[in-house]
Amino acid sequence: METAAQAEYLMNLDCDSLQGFLFSGPEAEPGLASAITRSAGAFAALRGDRVAGRR
Repeated sequence: METAAQAEYLMNLDCDSLQGFLFSGPEAEPGLASAITRSAGAFAALRGDRVAGRR
């Protein structure tokens, strides 16, 4: 399983796209859109962006 530290390492190398269980487990096609949204929120949080609904 990936860690936030590994994701941060890749982001510091200017990787702008990450995947893995850190962001989402396998999803069937009907749940794919919500999984992508959750993953985008997790990626934004790791970058330190403000995420809607969080203080």
